[in-house]
Amino acid sequence: MANSESDSVSAIDTATNTVITDIAVGSFPQGLAFTPDGSRAYVGSSFSNSVSVIDTATNTVIDSISIGRDSTAVAITPDGSRAYLTSTGTGFVSVIDTATNTLIATVGVGDGPVGVAITPDGSRAYVANNGSASVSVIDTATNAVIATVGAPQPVGVAITPDGSRAYVANNPTGTGSVSVIDAATNTVIATVGVGPNAQLLAITADGTRAYVASFGSDSVFVIDTATNTVTSTVAVGANPVGVAITPGIGPPINKDQCKKGGWKLFAIPRKFKNQGDCVSFVNTGK
Repeated sequence: MANSESDSVSAIDTATNTVITDIAVGSFPQGLAFTPDGSRAYVGSSFSNSVSVIDTATNTVIDSISIGRDSTAVAITPDGSRAYLTSTGTGFVSVIDTATNTLIATVGVGDGPVGVAITPDGSRAYVANNGSASVSVIDTATNAVIATVGAPQPVGVAITPDGSRAYVANNPTGTGSVSVIDAATNTVIATVGVGPNAQLLAITADGTRAYVASFGSDSVFVIDTATNTVTSTVAVGANPVGVAITPGIGPPINKDQCKKGGWKLFAIPRKFKNQGDCVSFVNTGK
């Protein structure tokens, strides 16, 4: 957990839900992301213009890398080879090689980049430019912007598990919406009205729903991704910003995992109708 006012990251033992240590990092940390193998955490610090690299085995900072001003968010490629950090104050995205912990590219995007998300295949990074009302699409092979998509004051970005769409939370004054971008064409195919001052969002492991935090309405909006309509509004605490979803379990690798109600646990590649449906997937892969 990044503690912006105390310039630290808290490590929490998930078995006991207690803080086991606080790790000193740069000034005013905000964005935090882990490598896929969980061995390191990358923490962007806005006021020190740096990213701290934490070894999760020892909970110590093993490196600090200078990047652009006002770092806000971090996303790491699925293979763990690179970290992408937005720098709101500079209009750039910094690209870190995680093997060497060096800055290998600085990609100019729109004004005030905030959120960033990477497609499941690692080929694209989507960056929400709050100051220029746009989303920049970065080709991660070349670290060049290949498309710019209009969106009203975007903040958060999330990609569907199949990589086909990007969902972008927008917070123009007095309202809020989610722009749905077709990743094949990089065009907006739907705009979903949600509560005012939409912030961050997350998509379920099966890709069927998106959850959007609405800072201005003290609620979370649930979007059905098949129809791109709001199906539920959940009242939460005051001024919600972040939202996360527990990882989906799956796929089953043998028939025994489908027995005794085990079929009910799987969300990847889909939720099964019954035990027979689960067994059929194990046998056929469909």
